[in-house]
Amino acid sequence: MNGPDARKKCRVIRLGRSAMAIPATVLVIITVMAVAGCGGDKTPVRLSVKSGFDPCRDVPSSALNSWNADSTPVAAPSSESDGNTSHDPELKSCEYDGNSGGSEQELTLGDSLYVGLTRESLDYFHREHAGGEPYRDTEIDGRKMEIKGPYSTTNIQGRYTTCDIYVQMNGGGLLLASVKVGDACRFLTDVAQTVVPLLPAGS
Repeated sequence: MNGPDARKKCRVIRLGRSAMAIPATVLVIITVMAVAGCGGDKTPVRLSVKSGFDPCRDVPSSALNSWNADSTPVAAPSSESDGNTSHDPELKSCEYDGNSGGSEQELTLGDSLYVGLTRESLDYFHREHAGGEPYRDTEIDGRKMEIKGPYSTTNIQGRYTTCDIYVQMNGGGLLLASVKVGDACRFLTDVAQTVVPLLPAGS
């Protein structure tokens, strides 16, 4: 169908969240163009930090097996842009425990892996974590990545080290963290190389 009636079928749908619910710095409006009968014009879709990746369901079982991680994750807290705990049920995070029998290149019993979404910005993470511990910036899969660690904390005894990784997304980021025997950052960098490519394009 051509002419005015066909053009009427082309509509722009705007999806948004109230500025009272999301800080203005991370307010994301997703614009979706309905292209049927619209002559093929398309508008790129910009996704929010919580669109299209679920840390509790989307990590492949093959990856979990290779990390010697328990395939049943435990729900964990996510954080808002100010670092406080989020109460948004769609901003998901999970923790995976290590199984027995792993090596220092994997998780083992007593080790843990955190995979979560956050509304913290890259600047906020850098400001809060860049001082006092080993810290470096890099890139992965076209995204900015910040790595803190490996470092030890007073409440973790023995050969355990901790590592934190932040990967930038629209309106926030992906947070990875691990506490494990051996070099936690070496392990966590391998995790990032698997998980980051799972993030949807445009997120």
